[in-house]
Amino acid sequence: MNLLPSEQLTLQTPLTKALVFERLNNHMLPQGYAALPKNTEEHVFEGLMENNSFVLKRSITNSSMYFPEISGEFQEVDNGTSIKLKLKPSNSATKFMILWLAGLTLGIILISLAGFHKGGSKTAVLIPTVLLAIGIGLINAGFNSENKKARKALTKILDAEIKW
Repeated sequence: MNLLPSEQLTLQTPLTKALVFERLNNHMLPQGYAALPKNTEEHVFEGLMENNSFVLKRSITNSSMYFPEISGEFQEVDNGTSIKLKLKPSNSATKFMILWLAGLTLGIILISLAGFHKGGSKTAVLIPTVLLAIGIGLINAGFNSENKKARKALTKILDAEIKW
């Protein structure tokens, strides 16, 4: 299990690069717009697009640190377009988890040292260890869940197949 999850994959679609660009653009709000209600299928993402690349995230009303930030590049190939994607947690989620993991790791070290050298409880180290495991599990489970939703939306919009 990764401490901070990420994923790289390639989508293959029979659509031309121009049509891929158009479809993404039709389902995307410019970055910074207020998120739309969950049942809106028209604007699934928000982000920025350039000639051969994009950075986007799912656009919904509630905020979650688990939403992946999706960056991609498209390249025309013989039978359509190949889209290389990288999905990773947002910068704010990454900063929070690094702070969380560092604090708990420091707690484990300090409690361990106190427990073994100053007659403290040797089992007290279980508390930050369990919190550390829960934190890692939550970020991975949440990210993987939101990652699947984003992949599903992209493959549907672009009539694409995932090539691992």
